[in-house]
Amino acid sequence: MNGGAFAGTVVASVFGAIIFLVIDYLISSEFQKIAEEKGYTDTKYKWLCFFFGIAGMLIVVALPDLELKNSVLDYLDLKKSVSEKSRSEQSGL
Repeated sequence: MNGGAFAGTVVASVFGAIIFLVIDYLISSEFQKIAEEKGYTDTKYKWLCFFFGIAGMLIVVALPDLELKNSVLDYLDLKKSVSEKSRSEQSGL
């Protein structure tokens, strides 16, 4: 192997590594958006996906949806208050 071919291989490898890191960063940013939609605002989820790849992505996918949880809790509180109000009105009659 001559010096020119070796240099070409090194340049191609470095270029490939840079492309890989850029794509990994873009994918990780998308998973950060998914975590934010679920109610998690920390940037740690982007870096978790960036450094741990598919394992980090699976963790983000498995996160419980805090927005849905809060909506359900609000609904249950409203239902409880309406139920208590109707009971108090019935006992007052």
